[in-house]
Amino acid sequence: MIELLESVTKKRRPAGGGDIMSVKELADFLRLDANTIYNKCAKGEIPHLRMGKLLKFKKSEILDWVKGLENGSDCSVDEYVNRYMQQKVFKS
Repeated sequence: MIELLESVTKKRRPAGGGDIMSVKELADFLRLDANTIYNKCAKGEIPHLRMGKLLKFKKSEILDWVKGLENGSDCSVDEYVNRYMQQKVFKS
């Protein structure tokens, strides 16, 4: 499934470079309904960024998330946040 997702993303590059996706783009990418995306974000199941009222998604994080699902990873939100925080360097 990952190979299919990566091949589709290589063919369809949005004007902005394609690294950040909107809810609609992610729904198309994962072949899910937009409401499903919103529900999963509300439950903390999908890694996302909040830009004001908008939800945005980093393609690399989504691909990692999908790989985790395929590997049967039952990573909790707390575990995901801890890993995310350890990987990111925040500027003050």
